[in-house]
Amino acid sequence: MDSGNGRTLTKDIDILSANSADLRDMILWGDAMEIRTNFSEGLMEMRVLGRLDGYWAPQLATELDGAIREGHSRIRLNLSGLEYLSSAGIQVLMRYYQELAKLQGSLDVARPSDPVRKVLGLSGLDRLLARAEPAVPAPRGSRSFEIAGVRFEASVSRGGATHQCRVRQPDSSRPYGGLTCWKDTLATGFGAFTVNGAADHFGPFFAVAGAAVCLPLDGRGTPDFMLSSGSFVPDLTVQTSIVSEGTFAARAEFAGAPATLGVLASAALETLETDLAAVTIIGWTDQDCPVLAAGVAARKSSSLLGSVMQPLTTEQWPAGAFSACEFSEAARDFLREPSLEGAVNTLFQHHTPEQFFTGGAACRIRFHSGSLFVSPITNVMAETGV
Repeated sequence: MDSGNGRTLTKDIDILSANSADLRDMILWGDAMEIRTNFSEGLMEMRVLGRLDGYWAPQLATELDGAIREGHSRIRLNLSGLEYLSSAGIQVLMRYYQELAKLQGSLDVARPSDPVRKVLGLSGLDRLLARAEPAVPAPRGSRSFEIAGVRFEASVSRGGATHQCRVRQPDSSRPYGGLTCWKDTLATGFGAFTVNGAADHFGPFFAVAGAAVCLPLDGRGTPDFMLSSGSFVPDLTVQTSIVSEGTFAARAEFAGAPATLGVLASAALETLETDLAAVTIIGWTDQDCPVLAAGVAARKSSSLLGSVMQPLTTEQWPAGAFSACEFSEAARDFLREPSLEGAVNTLFQHHTPEQFFTGGAACRIRFHSGSLFVSPITNVMAETGV
């Protein structure tokens, strides 16, 4: 198996037949398949992006054959970025599900995209192949609490929703990585938008809800951003990154005394009674400027995240890795959006980020009101593919 993984494979697309009109209606055009591989505690995760049709199915079979020969018996296919799944792709999934079962191993599907979920349902394989996300004990309904004079009204909107996290550490021995900023992707790190000469524009970045913001270290100090629209999704070339993917389990409204990032991170962890969480904050500073912040917060050590997390207060915990951008002015309509995606879209469609903060600078931001979106992180993996 190609140890580089993350390879992009391309061809001219042919229209393939499907088993039903419903399946034919689900064809989404594209010209590539990409496989990215991560390893964690005896589990190999393959993230498959693009199309899995009659042409690309043998390529996935080759990757799975190689993984089994190398001794991997627990394989998870993350299909959140798969645009199309045909009967040929289903045959490969079933073949290796059965083969690994004979070896006392497992093959399951995690976080299938909506088109893939529908195909699996039509074929009757959703209960067999689609892995249920682990249930996470969480407070149900609404709850109110106060931390350092800041009042929080929290509601758990998706009981059991979780994030999966992967960490890319600096490594001069391998090429830069690629990151597609899907709407369920929260990420922060060091990189640049994927264009020719991207490395010349590297700087800190973060992405959440289909928006990506980067501060090129070219001396101008002006943040650049891209926003998902239609079939367009921002892509980044990254040197280091923390990427957390999934849906948010809870939302909390806050107001009262000015809140630091450390206070909000503590509230995020308290809301779901978890030790590690993906966090997004959208609100107003005490200078009445709108700010969007995103990152990962923890209240105990993590072997993979330890080197990139820093204390968010004068105490050791909570710790985190956060970035944020500030807008000079904005109507307050975005805070009335029912979803994070809607709020982020409204904010970026009408306003431009003017300042970028990361590390200690992000910790010094003071919020007087806003919304907090949080989900527990149940798995952290090292990103080994390119």
